[in-house]
Amino acid sequence: WPPLTSNTYLQHYKEFEKMYANGHFSIPSAEECLCRGLVVIVGLYRDVLESLAVAVSRELNCQRIVRNMAEISERDVLLSVHQKGNSMICLASIEDDLGNMRKLSKSYSDAINVVHVGNCDEDLEESLAHMDISDNKRLKKLKGMAKAWRKAKCNNMLQLPKAASMQPDVDATVGFLRSDDTAKAVVQTIATLNQTDDRPGLIVYFPSIPGSGKSALCSNIDEATFTSCDDRSVIVREGD
Repeated sequence: WPPLTSNTYLQHYKEFEKMYANGHFSIPSAEECLCRGLVVIVGLYRDVLESLAVAVSRELNCQRIVRNMAEISERDVLLSVHQKGNSMICLASIEDDLGNMRKLSKSYSDAINVVHVGNCDEDLEESLAHMDISDNKRLKKLKGMAKAWRKAKCNNMLQLPKAASMQPDVDATVGFLRSDDTAKAVVQTIATLNQTDDRPGLIVYFPSIPGSGKSALCSNIDEATFTSCDDRSVIVREGD
């Protein structure tokens, strides 16, 4: 193709129009994912959250599970909201460093949803008592990290019962998510988060023909102009 200039833009436009019509920009078909964004499941131990993560992914038709928060990039979070099928579930321990979480939340906190499992004060105290930790410094660190996770900047902070991570296998965990009222409410909440409008839009493009009345026409166009599109946005862009 020739370089994109004011004289060749229509050629580029027509080529991309053909590519779009032929499905070059379509996303591979897959079972509809019920959520968008990044769901971080946090507990005392990452390993015991494995069955829970798989069960939640089944309930939400979310195909991607990440087991290291540090591996997630800003691009991953952005795509998890704006591209179908790219939502993510991430497993995290309260002892994990919050550095990347804080970095991502600076720009994309609206796309991040944190689900705590057994991290409330009562459950945490019970779990730590069973661990029989004699090192007071470690006990203090664990409690401090749990509190830091509860204060993490995000779109939604949710709490699952500790029992959600104590089921014997994935099928039993799915059963728990469907039968426990609190768990059902959490899953339903996640399914409604970060939803975007996937309906196709319309672009009306005016070639740069001087004096044809483009600006005069566009100056009177707004949402009220299109009475059948009262729930859609109308954006007008003028100039070079």
